[in-house]
Amino acid sequence: MMNKIENEKIWIIQRCIDAWTNHYEDWPGYSERLMTRIEMVMALKECNGKWPEHEFRGHNMNSIVERHAAGEFPRPFKSVRNRV
Repeated sequence: MMNKIENEKIWIIQRCIDAWTNHYEDWPGYSERLMTRIEMVMALKECNGKWPEHEFRGHNMNSIVERHAAGEFPRPFKSVRNRV
């Protein structure tokens, strides 16, 4: 029997740009709706088959929110050019 977390729709697929700096981009068609873990694994296989030149990762959105709140990711850079 699957546990509750297996059935939660909390996953998205993103393309890895630079894993060292946690730089990912949402991948069209795979990040607009949340998926279960099983759906995410199937979507990863699909993405890897369609676009083998890219690296894809499944991300748990609950975990990402918690990591941002803890300050684990750098804050986006704000431009000072437009300041008066």
